Amino acid sequence: MKILVPVAASLVPLGVALAGVKAPADDRGASADDAPRCEISVEKQDGGVALEGRVIADPPISGSYRLRVTKTNGGGSAEIVQSGDFSLTSGSSASLGFVSLSAGSYLAELKVEWKGGSADCKERVRGGSKTFSREI
Repeated sequence: MKILVPVAASLVPLGVALAGVKAPADDRGASADDAPRCEISVEKQDGGVALEGRVIADPPISGSYRLRVTKTNGGGSAEIVQSGDFSLTSGSSASLGFVSLSAGSYLAELKVEWKGGSADCKERVRGGSKTFSREI
């Protein structure tokens, strides 16, 4: 145990030194920090919820998406699927689908694909007319 203390203490400066290092660039010159990403925004509405899929990118990209929202309750389940193509200019974002639903429990999944990559997002929403919770 006494041997681990000096080793751990010597690793702290290394961790501090690496904290400011950016991710390496790929063959296009883009770093991992520049990678396109997706998100699903969740807004509570009167008696329900609104879900919106979005893609955000620093480099210009184009590709396709698939937004799937599944509702489950005691009476069964239902699924809504929206899909299509998108194109973004440098440093922009775009809406990739919008769903407004009554109160209930939902699983929203967004898959965004472009040449050379993809991103996946999930949101689980549980709520009735008086309660609302969200899990990422």
